[in-house]
Amino acid sequence: MAKALRDEIRHDGQTGRPYRVNHAVTVSERGKQRTLWGDIDNQSRDFMQKSFMKRREQVVGDCVQLTFDCDHFNSRHPQEEPIVVPLDFAEDVAERKFAPDSEDAA
Repeated sequence: MAKALRDEIRHDGQTGRPYRVNHAVTVSERGKQRTLWGDIDNQSRDFMQKSFMKRREQVVGDCVQLTFDCDHFNSRHPQEEPIVVPLDFAEDVAERKFAPDSEDAA
């Protein structure tokens, strides 16, 4: 069910850009965690800020693991030029955001 919720896409009425409809927030109640899902068009700012920050933390986690993997590869191949993966995504995001018919914008 979570995958289906994550995969639902709508298109902005003004820009035509795709956006994810459903967003998740993890809450703790009585010592138990559960995930609440909400439609972006009907949620509070607080809910959406928590969801966006959770997704940002997931991106950071992926980047940390990528650097660990890259560092390991480079240490195992000291005779080769090190692979450097830039983590400043500002230019990439801007380019994809404004690319015509970009599927990556979602």
